[in-house]
Amino acid sequence: MQTQHQHTDLKFLNSFTGGDAEKMKKYINMFLVNSKKMDDEINMAVQQNDRTAVKLKVHALKSQLSYMGANALSQEASYIENNIEQSGDEMNARVIELLEHIAEARIELEQQLNQI
Repeated sequence: MQTQHQHTDLKFLNSFTGGDAEKMKKYINMFLVNSKKMDDEINMAVQQNDRTAVKLKVHALKSQLSYMGANALSQEASYIENNIEQSGDEMNARVIELLEHIAEARIELEQQLNQI
């Protein structure tokens, strides 16, 4: 099983689950479902310029990203959470870019499910 990809590294999840393949699959599937739902909600909040909602939803994603070994994405989520109150298109662009990278991470994880 390859554990490291562009955005994800399943070493932590492997350690956290004690190498239990079924538990790993369960957590990955939970992330796939939850992150897609959050993606939709964050996109809507960005379109509505609801920075409070963006902040809350990005915060909720941080730990999930860490479990999937997407530490750089988790750090970017933290930056956005702490700076979203800044007005302007730069933060919206960062949020959209984060969501694009999370979508790429989902693809990586879907591919890895078959290898676990």
